[in-house]
Amino acid sequence: RVQHSTLRSQLGHFQRLLAARNSTHTRRTTSRYAGRGSLATMPWSHAVRRDIFIAFAHLLLYNPIVGLRRRPDASAGAKNRSAVAWMYLADSPEPNSTYASLPEEWDRVDYTVVDRLIIGPLGIQSDGHFGLVGDEGKFGSLDDRFDRVQSDARRSNPSIEIEVSIWWQAEVWTWWHTGSQCPQTEWGRSLCALQAGEEERFASEVIGFLEQHDLFGFNIDYEASNVQPTFAELGRAIRAAFGDDYNFSISPASTAFLDSESLGPVDAIYMQSYAGGSPIPLRSFTSLTSPDRVYIGLCPETNCESTLTPQHAAAMVNAHGLGGAHLWRLNSDNWEYELEEQREIYELLHA
Repeated sequence: RVQHSTLRSQLGHFQRLLAARNSTHTRRTTSRYAGRGSLATMPWSHAVRRDIFIAFAHLLLYNPIVGLRRRPDASAGAKNRSAVAWMYLADSPEPNSTYASLPEEWDRVDYTVVDRLIIGPLGIQSDGHFGLVGDEGKFGSLDDRFDRVQSDARRSNPSIEIEVSIWWQAEVWTWWHTGSQCPQTEWGRSLCALQAGEEERFASEVIGFLEQHDLFGFNIDYEASNVQPTFAELGRAIRAAFGDDYNFSISPASTAFLDSESLGPVDAIYMQSYAGGSPIPLRSFTSLTSPDRVYIGLCPETNCESTLTPQHAAAMVNAHGLGGAHLWRLNSDNWEYELEEQREIYELLHA
């Protein structure tokens, strides 16, 4: 944001340079400068012409009120910004296999360029507890995949922060298809399974999982069936349970029920600035909470409809004082390109 005092100062400097035209710097034009254009043929010294040109260019490039908006340097002021990335555990295994089989490309994920890792999907299981789907799942338990990812991440990067995320359910399910508007999926149910008054119990369940696995925090993938009118009550219950011990984040593709009050307990907002969440402008969140709690989103996954590049994302982080950037995700069918993008955004944010 341009300060008026800075603008006035630069205009004053420009005016003082113009006044030099009639000062001791003035001299007659000689044939040496003839025919070189209006700037060269002005009766001013080299130094004055140079200073005026520089001042005017600076005025245009660095002040959007006067002229062109300067594109922020993608590496400037990037200290203490976080490069966040996601790992999705529930891609369908090979035919006639289960979640116990681990994709070989997971061995090549580079966690050294990830400050914070978000792992999903978790859900509310058939017995009501929060966690990973067990052996009752369509492809068996996700425990092995979860243990593998977090152990690999911590071995490669001992300082990495790990969150877990409760997933959403598509709203295509109807009561006549399943008998329920919030059916059990292959990895559990979303927040639609919570009844009024169950917020504190759910927060306690989440705390238990975080403590068991020594995790950094908990994320709500805020879209579809996770968009609930009771979000404010749930957020307060989570904050009360977490205290200052755990991070509470959301990754919204919707702004429904989100305002300055309901976002008060939230530590981090991972914008889905791609796919379904791409129409939501940055100011929808920076106007409601501190910008350093907001993270811009990258999505190099195939067909993700994302136009942001790491350079562009880093420039936005620096220009708006955001908390960093997050990348969906590290392990899709496009994983080699995804890893390249994660390395690039990490280097830009830590330059």
